[in-house]
Amino acid sequence: YAAFLLEGNDISGIDVGFLVNKKLKVKSVSQLGLHTRQVASNAFLFDRPPLLLELDRPECGPEKLSFVVVHNRSFRGLNQPEKRQRVRKKRMEQAEWLGGWVNARLQLHPNEALVLLGDFNALPGGVELLRMQRKASGGASPSLLDLGLKVPLKERYSFRFRGKKQAIDHMFVTKNLVSFVQNVYYTRFNTEGYQSVALGERVSDHEGLVAQFDFEGCKAEGAGP
Repeated sequence: YAAFLLEGNDISGIDVGFLVNKKLKVKSVSQLGLHTRQVASNAFLFDRPPLLLELDRPECGPEKLSFVVVHNRSFRGLNQPEKRQRVRKKRMEQAEWLGGWVNARLQLHPNEALVLLGDFNALPGGVELLRMQRKASGGASPSLLDLGLKVPLKERYSFRFRGKKQAIDHMFVTKNLVSFVQNVYYTRFNTEGYQSVALGERVSDHEGLVAQFDFEGCKAEGAGP
């Protein structure tokens, strides 16, 4: 695997990155919104700017395939009167910015297949995710589809907050990828049965959302370049 990570704005040093199988040919990796500021504020909009990875054209499947990994503002502070408005504002501005970027990107590259994934710190059907999807579509039919909704409801969670199961890690794809999806599931080795990171038997306090795509079929049908 090859690792791709660029430093962002988080004062604690947290960033987002990719681990990519070396069988895949990476065309470019770049940060999105690194210097973008919040509306009516000098503060950075993204502490951990989204990271865009573009692949060289695959042998088969979409004409162009790109990934964006995100780690948006957490829920922390939403229940505190002195912080609530500031936190909500930042979360919504991040959602709108991402949706606007997708909309502009697809206007420039209408045949591109996009995957947005990561810790959105938002619940399924939450206002932030809905705002992002509406902004991405520009008022037309939905441009981004939530693959997490394919996971059975009982298994649809990636985090435990005070014992409560939450799905805050998501994966959105453009419609031209949906027919290639074979399986979607959350991993189960971080939130189940381990009470302490000190045990050394888990790598995160989140689960990962895994999507498997099958592009072999279109080769057989002669759909490759």
